[in-house]
Amino acid sequence: MEINWRHEKEQFISYKGIVNRGGYFSSAKQAAYFDKFVKSSSCHIGPCTAWDDSVNVAEGEYILILEATVSGTLESEDGSKQYGWGRHTRNYSLGFVFDEFGVARMYRLKRRYIDGYSEPRGDKTTVEFEREDDAQRISELSKGIVQNNKEISDRKAAIEAKKAASEYVGEVGDRIEVKGTGRLITTHEGQYGLSYLYLISDADGNTIKYFGGKYLGDKGFEVSMVATVKKHEEYGGEKQTVINRPAKIESTGWERACA
Repeated sequence: MEINWRHEKEQFISYKGIVNRGGYFSSAKQAAYFDKFVKSSSCHIGPCTAWDDSVNVAEGEYILILEATVSGTLESEDGSKQYGWGRHTRNYSLGFVFDEFGVARMYRLKRRYIDGYSEPRGDKTTVEFEREDDAQRISELSKGIVQNNKEISDRKAAIEAKKAASEYVGEVGDRIEVKGTGRLITTHEGQYGLSYLYLISDADGNTIKYFGGKYLGDKGFEVSMVATVKKHEEYGGEKQTVINRPAKIESTGWERACA
């Protein structure tokens, strides 16, 4: 038999890897990643039940279900065996119940087939793994999660403080000198070619926005130029000075792009 995970092979390797480590995330960063990006893909976030009410998902838990196909072997005319679809082909399903520390339980899930259709069969659900309590690993992960959350909170606070400190530069129509650190936000392919959106932070913490056809660099580059103040606007609580018609441009972003 051959198990074909189709598009879920990477998820299976990742989730099973956690099970192989005793059911614990490898780090607080992995725990944060699952909480922020993976948990939202679950259709069953506790408290609830799943898979024909055979799996209890408690408060703080969520289940992710992976399904593969198991193909039976077919014997070809030359006597060799091949894997393929047929009456022996069936689903292979696993349910991983996660909490803040990793995989709490892993279930082997079964289906019943009626008139060509399949549906979950709860009476055949079995527990294949249940995490054992490890006070030391839980303590280490808990401390790491608290520290990681604090770092995230501090970064958000720093960003908000930076936004609040930004002031408008010049008056609309003024030709101003711009010096600061730039980063590319996005590009846009339009009727007249490729355009770039940049945000530039000057020495006073002000934010200057440029959208146009001039390439300045990708991220973390130093730039100086002369440009016209097109308008003043506020975005996400941050005052931004929008410029156009840049000239006399000098950028370390060009040097990095050519390196």
